[in-house]
Amino acid sequence: MNNAWNQAKDMAEQHSGSLFVRLTGDGDTIVGAFLGEPFPREVVWTGDKYLDASRPEAEPYIKQGKNASLRVAINFYVPGDKSVKVYEMGAATFKSLFKLRDKYGLDQWLFEIQRHGGKGDSRTQYTILPDQQLDDAKRAHLAQLELHNLADLVQGDGDGQEPKSGEKRPATTDSGKRPATTDSGKRAASNSDEATGNDCIDEALVAKILPRLKALPRPVINTFLAEFGAERVRELKANQQGAILKRLYDLEAEARPAEVDPFA
Repeated sequence: MNNAWNQAKDMAEQHSGSLFVRLTGDGDTIVGAFLGEPFPREVVWTGDKYLDASRPEAEPYIKQGKNASLRVAINFYVPGDKSVKVYEMGAATFKSLFKLRDKYGLDQWLFEIQRHGGKGDSRTQYTILPDQQLDDAKRAHLAQLELHNLADLVQGDGDGQEPKSGEKRPATTDSGKRPATTDSGKRAASNSDEATGNDCIDEALVAKILPRLKALPRPVINTFLAEFGAERVRELKANQQGAILKRLYDLEAEARPAEVDPFA
C-alpha cells in the first residue's frame, strides 16, 4: 500500500503544473516531443542548485575546485498536460538525444524519458527512446506552438528546479498563448536582441575560456576559432555563446587521455 501511495505522490508531482519536467524517483517516465533548438550552458553545482559558470556568484565554487559541467535545456511538449515544458539534461543524456535526432528526427516522434536511480543517487542515468511516430497533423500542430525563452528561464537555478523566489511560471499550453512577459523576461529578450549581429563576447567570458583554450593544442584552437568565423578569442560572437561553450566542452573531452583500468 505504501508503494502505491508513494507512486501516486510522485505522479502527482510530475503533473503539478511545474514548468520544468521533473522525474524524481527510480523508474519515473514521461512521454513527449522535443521542440525547437537546445540551449547549452556550463554550470557549477553548489550542493543545492546549479549556477551558471560565467556568473560572478559561481566564482567562489570554481575556486574551491568544483568543475563546470554541461547542462542543456530544450522545450518539451507533454501531451498528457497539453503544455510545453522545459527539460534539462546533462552531457551524457544530450549525446543520446543527439544520436536519436540523427537516426529518427526529433520532429517525427514522441519520445519516452525514463529515470534510472533514486532521489539523491549520484549514479542516476536517463534513457530516451522513441515511443510513438507522429502523423502530419500532429507535426503541424506542434510546429505552431509557442516556445519558452530558454535563456530567460534556466539562467539561474536550472536542473528542473523552480525559481528560488517560489514563483510558478505557467507553461505554454496548446492554445499557444502565454502569460504577459515579465520585466525580467523583457530584459532578457532585449539583451538577446542586442547580442545579435557583430557583438563580441564580453571580457568576463574571454577570461574564463582563454586558459581552457590554451590547454589545447594550437591546431585545435585554430580550428575552433575558424568554426565560429573568428581569428582571435575576443572576436567570438556573443550570440553564439551557447554553441561556443558546448564546442569547447566537447574539445576538452576529446583531449582527455583515456582512463586505464589498472585491474584489467
